[in-house]
Amino acid sequence: MPLKPFLGAYKFSKHPVSIYHIPVEKPRGPLLVFIPGNPGIVDFYVPYLNQLHTNFQLETLCISHISHDCSSMEDGDLGFKNSLKKIVTGKNSDIYGLDTQISSKIEIINNFLEHQNGDLNSPKVGNSRDVIVFGHSVGSYMVQRVVNQLSPKASVKFVGLVFPTIIDIGKSDSGVSLTRATKLLPNLHNYVSFFTLLFMFLPSAMISWMIRSVMRPAGDAETTVKCVKKLVCHPLVVRQALGLGKEEMGVIKRDLDFNDDFFDTAKHDYKVWCFFAQNDHWVAHSTRDAIKARYFNDQDDTKHYQMCDEEEDHLKLKHSFVINHTDQFVKITSAALKRMLGI
Repeated sequence: MPLKPFLGAYKFSKHPVSIYHIPVEKPRGPLLVFIPGNPGIVDFYVPYLNQLHTNFQLETLCISHISHDCSSMEDGDLGFKNSLKKIVTGKNSDIYGLDTQISSKIEIINNFLEHQNGDLNSPKVGNSRDVIVFGHSVGSYMVQRVVNQLSPKASVKFVGLVFPTIIDIGKSDSGVSLTRATKLLPNLHNYVSFFTLLFMFLPSAMISWMIRSVMRPAGDAETTVKCVKKLVCHPLVVRQALGLGKEEMGVIKRDLDFNDDFFDTAKHDYKVWCFFAQNDHWVAHSTRDAIKARYFNDQDDTKHYQMCDEEEDHLKLKHSFVINHTDQFVKITSAALKRMLGI
């Protein structure tokens, strides 16, 4: 009987986190880990990860950002009164920042490397294990800092940076806008989350209609609508996502020393794949071009830089690929894994 995937709160984490885990009968093969962008809601990535699992049959783990997923919160945190109270009385120190989010990922990945299915009540496993790690958007920034801090049992073989915001995010179109907004309104995350309290009073069908009208999702549209509704109907998740976004603008700069070391694939013995859009509102053209010029060349087959072809309609992928281009990006991801790892 096939093992069933698990989507929900991960009870062995120090912080409120949700995971999507696809187990396998023989779990000592490679572990595929995916770290989401912002908002870090794992549900967005379920159709994409399911298709990858169909293609490769790898144990798969996707980890939400702390407090970005209401299924990992206490029921009392989700009601109107408690949400309003936390928004009004909350402090910026309540926002889980990049360092804490990264530490959480390391903790949980190590749990899955050292215990079957990440269950700390099960015996420890003894062998090392190959790991394939993907990060989307700011998840790529986190992945860069996760891979070299994992348990000695981890043998990272492949790092996939998907629409990566790894340097100078504040120079992108959306980065410039968000930076200006947070300078004008330092507590923007509180104001926006306060506004989203209104969604608690709207009929569910109306919210779904609004989401479809604005986003026009393709592919698995119902999953997209469900995920967006999960975000906008929970003000504390909105608050955490915007609070993290504000920190990203100030922290994700051009850290050349760190990136020079990360992209030294000979030193770390892993392969790196970077995928960029032709036009990405979170990645400036100059940023994308600088990464390509500094770290990629045709002679080094351990690193591959890829950008979608603007002339081909099916490759006009956007930053939020999980909204409209899941099927297309599964094909691109699968091709990269086959080309670079031979799996």
